[in-house]
Amino acid sequence: MTSRLRLTLTAASISLALALTGCATSGMGSEAVPPVGVVTGGDAGAGTSGMTDSMLVDGKSAIDTSSTTVVDRSTIETAYLSVSVSAPQTSVTDAQRIATEAGGFVQDSSWNPANQYGPESAYLTVRVPVDKLDAVLAQFGSLGKVDSLSRSKTDVTLTLTDLNARVASLQQSLDNLRTLQAQATNVSDLITVEAAIASRQAELDSLLAQQTYLSDQVDMSTISLTLTGSTGATPTNNTFWDGLVAGWNSLAVAGSALLVAAGFVLPWIVLLAVVAGIVLAVIFAVLRRRRENPSSGSTKESSSAGTAAKTPTKK
Repeated sequence: MTSRLRLTLTAASISLALALTGCATSGMGSEAVPPVGVVTGGDAGAGTSGMTDSMLVDGKSAIDTSSTTVVDRSTIETAYLSVSVSAPQTSVTDAQRIATEAGGFVQDSSWNPANQYGPESAYLTVRVPVDKLDAVLAQFGSLGKVDSLSRSKTDVTLTLTDLNARVASLQQSLDNLRTLQAQATNVSDLITVEAAIASRQAELDSLLAQQTYLSDQVDMSTISLTLTGSTGATPTNNTFWDGLVAGWNSLAVAGSALLVAAGFVLPWIVLLAVVAGIVLAVIFAVLRRRRENPSSGSTKESSSAGTAAKTPTKK
């Protein structure tokens, strides 16, 4: 039973590997996902030359239009819109309302006030259903004057097709492995099957996450909206009063800076004063001692001279 189970498990792994390899390379084959307008009828084994010879019959196309299949393409649509408005903050509220009414939402937003470098502005990233994209762009444009608009599409049909096929293969493999797990008769076989299930499940979870992300990008379009104020900041110092106010403000800033500098220097001044006091005390002590030493020496000399004068001279 153990050998049979291992053989069955090995065969299932080989089948899964072949299935995944076929899915990965399906984008390069002629039978993977036919582009729009490709004829799918006719003999599948016919060569290219045979199809070329049958293209025209008596100057007319020999292709039966009833056998033409149009593939439902999966595309990610994005748009970049810049609008000049009178009040960006009010327009942000209006944009949020428009997105909500269309079944979308504002993913993120930012706001910058007017300054000397530019006017007030706001930036929003909006997600809306793909079938409401045109209507939402028109409503955003009505908020003010449209400065620029650009749109792009990214075709992810082959990627989604490959993901769907790989997910289906892994799910089938997991079902087979769980069947083998139920038939396991010893601990060794059970551990082997459980390890294979864990590996397949991790790969399946990763593919499902990619599938969910791509499906969300296809279903919901992304709009990058920029709302810019019509005027920038009003320049200052146009009148005497403006100049006086600017001068007073600069004086206040300078005074604050001086106070900060004084507070920074004050501890150092106190420390230097203490050190200077100690040095001056030492210097004064040394000078006083020097003054006292010469006076004592002169007193001794005068007393010696007086004693010599009083002593009589022997004849």
